[in-house]
Amino acid sequence: MRNVIFWAINAALGPLIVIPVTVWATAQGLGWRPWDGWTGFALDLVVLDLWIYAWHRANHRIPFLWRFHGVHHLDQFLDTTTAGRFHAGEVVLSALVRTVPIILFGMPLESVLTFEALVLAAALFHHSNLRLPAGFERALSWLVVTPSIHWVHHHAVRRDTDSNYATVLSVWDHVFRSRSQTRRTPEMEIGTEGAGEETLPRLLLRPFRPAR
Repeated sequence: MRNVIFWAINAALGPLIVIPVTVWATAQGLGWRPWDGWTGFALDLVVLDLWIYAWHRANHRIPFLWRFHGVHHLDQFLDTTTAGRFHAGEVVLSALVRTVPIILFGMPLESVLTFEALVLAAALFHHSNLRLPAGFERALSWLVVTPSIHWVHHHAVRRDTDSNYATVLSVWDHVFRSRSQTRRTPEMEIGTEGAGEETLPRLLLRPFRPAR
């Protein structure tokens, strides 16, 4: 039920905040766009994916951001509903921070909306409890983030939680040496090391409670 409520809150934030901020950003281009056409469209997606990798990594490294992002990681049962379990504060901050590459590279709205659709599809896929044939998943994991890769990111061991940050393309964790060598196992504990699941009110207030 917690995850469903987070999905509902974030669905409401889309038309109220996220989309207006995105539309505003696409209208603020600096008049400098280093690429165009279909090649430019593809490069927009790659740049946004790299940006979200860096943002995700920052959410694990900066204590203030982790207070929001930790709500996502406290889920102890990983499935597609976890893909929408993000604190509203994180969703708003993410939308605001994403305006930087949009404005800098003069990205059109079409590129950003396409990327958002890719992110949603990728999140539903790699948060799912699917078990793909080992050979197929191994080959697929060289291109995109698969369930086995992301399950390790949700392992309740901090060194694994602080790894495997990629969202769509899996290459970034190889490039920036953040890929965990841990392999997904059936008994892998999901959640946050040293912390348990919390009630919905506590999750909503988590970023604003005094640090312990």
